[in-house]
Amino acid sequence: VSEVEQRQKPQEQASTPEILKAVEYRLTYTLGSQQKTLPTNYAVYRQVVKAYPSKAPLRLTLGVGDNSVEKAEIVK
Repeated sequence: VSEVEQRQKPQEQASTPEILKAVEYRLTYTLGSQQKTLPTNYAVYRQVVKAYPSKAPLRLTLGVGDNSVEKAEIVK
C-alpha cells in the first residue's frame, strides 16, 4: 500500500482494495478451422487445465444451444 501511495499523482487518491467475488471462466477451442470461446464453470475449467500440459485431446459436452461448455473429458 505504501508503494501505491508513493507512486500516486497529486490528483489521484488510493481507495480501499476490493476482492473480486465473481469470476467468469471461458474456454476457447478449435473445431475444424473454426475457433470458439464459450463460458464454462470452474470444474470444467480445471479439467482442461489438467489436460493442457500433455496436450491430451478433450471431448467437450456443450450446453443448450451450444452456448456453454458443460463437461470436458480426456479422450483415451
